[in-house]
Amino acid sequence: MPRATWHHPLLALRAAAFSIGALLLLVGVGVVLRQPLLIPPLAASAALVHGAPALPISQPRNLVGGQLLSAVTGYAVLAVTGRGPWGAALAGGLALGAMLLARVPHSPAAATA
Repeated sequence: MPRATWHHPLLALRAAAFSIGALLLLVGVGVVLRQPLLIPPLAASAALVHGAPALPISQPRNLVGGQLLSAVTGYAVLAVTGRGPWGAALAGGLALGAMLLARVPHSPAAATA
């Protein structure tokens, strides 16, 4: 498996700055919509994209497709079961299965569900 090479500290700084900016933008959107967005799964996605960009789960198709599919799965389970740990567990498992069936696995996205 190829490893990301950080020959220069500025590359790491750029990756951190981009990730912080993107996450702060999402926080702002969540505040405006009065709907908090899940930062941990998105931060994990950013870590994969910047730290291991060659991995299949780091590719844009998997990142976007996995996150969207998991969010839709999570909302569908919420509509059926309501809030609670049982529904959360069900949503995570169903999201993982849906991502595998759609061939867009992205492990941090399961936490989005």
